[in-house]
Amino acid sequence: MAGGVGLSASDRFAMRNLLELLRARTRGLRHEVARWIYRSPALERGAVYSYSPFGEDRVVLGWLVEAGVKAENIRYLDIGASDPLVLNNTMLLYQYGGRGVLVEPDAEMAGKLKKRRGRDIVIDAAVAFDARRSAELIRMSSSVFNSFSERQVQHIVQSSAGWGAEQSVIERVEVALIPINEIIERHCGGVAPHFLSIDAESVDFEILQSLDFQRFRPWIICAESSRPRSAFVDLLQPFGYRSICETPHNFIFALYPLPKGNPDNRATASRAVVLLTGPSEAAS
Repeated sequence: MAGGVGLSASDRFAMRNLLELLRARTRGLRHEVARWIYRSPALERGAVYSYSPFGEDRVVLGWLVEAGVKAENIRYLDIGASDPLVLNNTMLLYQYGGRGVLVEPDAEMAGKLKKRRGRDIVIDAAVAFDARRSAELIRMSSSVFNSFSERQVQHIVQSSAGWGAEQSVIERVEVALIPINEIIERHCGGVAPHFLSIDAESVDFEILQSLDFQRFRPWIICAESSRPRSAFVDLLQPFGYRSICETPHNFIFALYPLPKGNPDNRATASRAVVLLTGPSEAAS
């Protein structure tokens, strides 16, 4: 070294090890600093943002606020919450002050939810839709594709071959299954939430079928389009729901008319079934 004594080979090796250790120990901090420096530009006046795949959270927030629910009073039940931010239907509601219950069987993702969503209750389990109270969760390379269905997993593995990010099975884990009605009774105070989001990789419809609508009627329901739209209509229409939105992967239904303000959300003894044909007849 110019102006000094050169380092020996052993010294250089030790220095490299020290640098690698420092990089590892400070990785989290460096990532946070990078996110702050290279954060997305501020939204222009009037622009809005969404965490859902296709803006489903904006649809839900809009309808609830229009019904007179203060954003900070919104309560939700998110089944298959997965990542606390990415492709999440309830993160926007959380940021506006809402809170609720997040159900996630993947232990790694449940840990992230607990760390990021401090006001929410996180349940490390999945939702039962039959007599079973445990089942084998098939964990995939990307947690958004985790499933209890072998057929669904094989479909994802084959389909991902052309995605540029091939999926594979990384682990099979036995997890607890809890009925949705029990979750509402124990963790939602026995009151149906304003918003029910279901993303359960091919069993959304079965979970919805298991909900006791005589006791619990969420104001708005978002579920993956795992069955034809007509099947959801046939299931939900008798309980006073109508379709308010359809996105590439989800159906959204709402009670009509939506209750106003923040009354007790328990299902009333009787509710008229009203069929609407166009947006001009939306609840006022």
